[in-house]
Amino acid sequence: NHLTFFVSLTSMNVAILQDNIKIAWVSIKTNRVRTVLTILIIAFGIMALVGILTAIDAIKNSLNQQFASMGANSFEITNRQLRVHVGKGGRSRYYEKITYREALAFKKQYKLPADISVSMYATGRARIKSKSYKSNPNVTVTGVDNGYLKVSKNTIAQGRYFSDQEIELGANVVVIGANIAANAFPKINPVGKQLVIGNEKFRVVGVFASKGSSMADKTDDQCVIPLLAARNYFYSSSTSYKTMVVPHTDIDLAVGEATATMRRVKKLKASEVNNFEISRSDNLANMLIENIKYVAKSFEEILNSSANEEDGGFSISGNIDGVRVKVKLNLKDNNIHFDTPDNSSCIGVMDKIQKELQKRDINLGPIKVL
Repeated sequence: NHLTFFVSLTSMNVAILQDNIKIAWVSIKTNRVRTVLTILIIAFGIMALVGILTAIDAIKNSLNQQFASMGANSFEITNRQLRVHVGKGGRSRYYEKITYREALAFKKQYKLPADISVSMYATGRARIKSKSYKSNPNVTVTGVDNGYLKVSKNTIAQGRYFSDQEIELGANVVVIGANIAANAFPKINPVGKQLVIGNEKFRVVGVFASKGSSMADKTDDQCVIPLLAARNYFYSSSTSYKTMVVPHTDIDLAVGEATATMRRVKKLKASEVNNFEISRSDNLANMLIENIKYVAKSFEEILNSSANEEDGGFSISGNIDGVRVKVKLNLKDNNIHFDTPDNSSCIGVMDKIQKELQKRDINLGPIKVL
């Protein structure tokens, strides 16, 4: 009896399933347009989802490769809160400056084995001059100590790094990036040549190996001078010093020790919160990825299209007011490129894109029509 009931029940279920399939098929045949539209909508949604996920994965890999040059197992101590944000959000918080004495005290008191470097952002608006070249006032100058070369993961392509004596005396010597060497000293060896930074003369002792343009590293476009020289020529009342640490132990343990050490240096009480920021290099990559997702989603909505992976970033193509537009976020040169059929179309399209982005609290930088 039990067996007979089971067979009867199974036959009934099969019959119900066959009836449901017949009803569904009749519905599809009688509503062909609605069926086709539904299928297309589902297919487009899946395509868009797969496209953006693929693009974000590609961007994530690119960012991880770029930030690998900084060292995944490293962190910086600054007076500025790390914030990379696109869209709605607050500004970075600035704490009380970290003085030269405090930075040196931290370096001396840090107990765990690590490579440590103290540096100073001198200026980002320096003008450099050689016999045949004069730059725009947009060159970055950084003051560094003898540990900078190892901690920054840079290598010297020509010449050498600073000697201990040059660091101690604050000599007027400079190591320049590959782009600066190519512009200021085309077709000649820059080592030993004179370079004017601001109003001061420096002797070029080395050239950094090129790292290429990326969001993570601007070595190719900067000048590095001894820390004491930077203090002599570029110090101001707001100058704060940065300490970069590459620990030889577990990163979490190292960050904990760094926090305790800097609190002692700053003479903070147990009830007081930290008045400095410790930023891990891997956190910056993750923050950028989250913001790239926001930008990608915004462009997908504006162009009503899906993102596609491209070398060095991703692209989205679509139409605005009948004009074909291609948007590419290029991580190699940290720019967003817009391609349109002609410049007259580009101006009108860019105006509309900017307005749509501003609704999402995304503001583009200066736009250059090529």
